[in-house]
Amino acid sequence: MDINLLGIFITVALAHFLALLSPGPDFVLVVKSDIKNNGKNALGWP
Repeated sequence: MDINLLGIFITVALAHFLALLSPGPDFVLVVKSDIKNNGKNALGWP
């Protein structure tokens, strides 16, 4: 494998790994709703 392709692969793999670790905007909205309301409402439970 060419050294340039290996470098690109490692960069993309690292970026993907970091994206998986960071919470997304949905997580922030659920936590915000949980703080304002009852926890069951934030999770959508009856």
